[in-house]
Amino acid sequence: MAIIIGHRANSLRIAMLYKMYNIEYVEVDVSPGDMGEPVVLHGPSEVRRATPIGRIFAYIDYKLFYRDPITRPSPLAAWLSRLDWVKGVLLDVKSTVEPGKLLEAVEEAGFKGKVEYASGDHPYLKRIARLDPGARVYPSIGERLADIPGYLEAHGFKAATIKYTVLDENLASRLKEGNVRIYAWTVNTRRDAKRLVELGVDGIISDTPWALRGT
Repeated sequence: MAIIIGHRANSLRIAMLYKMYNIEYVEVDVSPGDMGEPVVLHGPSEVRRATPIGRIFAYIDYKLFYRDPITRPSPLAAWLSRLDWVKGVLLDVKSTVEPGKLLEAVEEAGFKGKVEYASGDHPYLKRIARLDPGARVYPSIGERLADIPGYLEAHGFKAATIKYTVLDENLASRLKEGNVRIYAWTVNTRRDAKRLVELGVDGIISDTPWALRGT
C-alpha cells in the first residue's frame, strides 16, 4: 500500500488542513534564509514574465497557489516542531542550503529518523548521505532519461521521486527489481493514483491527499 504524502506543507493554512484530515506524511520545501539558514519556502517560479501585467499575475499566482507563507518563512527546526502529528516528512531541498545546517535543524526539531530528503541536485544528496549515512535520499527525476534504473544504480541511489507521467509499467518493474523506493509526484486524480498503486510505487505526493485515500 502506497503512503499518501501531502504536497508543500509550507504554510500554516496547508499544514492545518493536512492536520484536520489526519495526513500523516507531508512534503516540505526548504530554501536558504537571509543568513543561509534553512527556512520553509519553495519560492516563486524562475520564469521571468515578459510584461508588467504578466509579472503581476505571476506574483498573484505565487502568493495564492504556491502554498508558501505570505509573510516571512519559518526556520526549518521551528516549523518541523509544529508538525507534531506526522509520522514522516519529505524535505525537498534547494542545493544552496548548507547540508550541515540542514541536518542540525532536523536534529534540533527531534525529527531525525522521521525525515527523508529529496532534491533535483543529485550530487547535493550525496553530500547529505556522507554527513548522515543513515539518511534516505531521493533524487528528483522529472524527465525520461535514457536509463533511469542504470543511472540510479551507478550513483548508488536506492530511492527516487519521479514525475508520475514518466512512470510506466516497464520502468516501475525495473526499479522494483532493483529494490528502489519510488515516490511519484504530483498526483491529483484517483485515476492516476490507482494506476501508480498498481505499478507498485511506495508513495504518492498530492495536493489533495485526502481525496486519494483508499485508492
